[in-house]
Amino acid sequence: MADKDNKFLRELIEHHVSGQLKVAPEHIAEEVLHHMQKPAGNMYDKFRQKFFAINEQLGKKAILNTILNVKSSRDLH
Repeated sequence: MADKDNKFLRELIEHHVSGQLKVAPEHIAEEVLHHMQKPAGNMYDKFRQKFFAINEQLGKKAILNTILNVKSSRDLH
């Protein structure tokens, strides 16, 4: 992640997340992410771990709401 020292994420959680943070990963399949030239799927797991660790340090009870968009191949025609 670009936020090596967690300064941005800490600021986000402390001052801009009231109860939940919604995130929508573009994809979770490693092969698809590779073709999209995106970071591996474990990047989301690292983000989750950092989010909850900082959340706990700050004494907050915010949740992470993950939104996955699912479409079948029939929807593409």
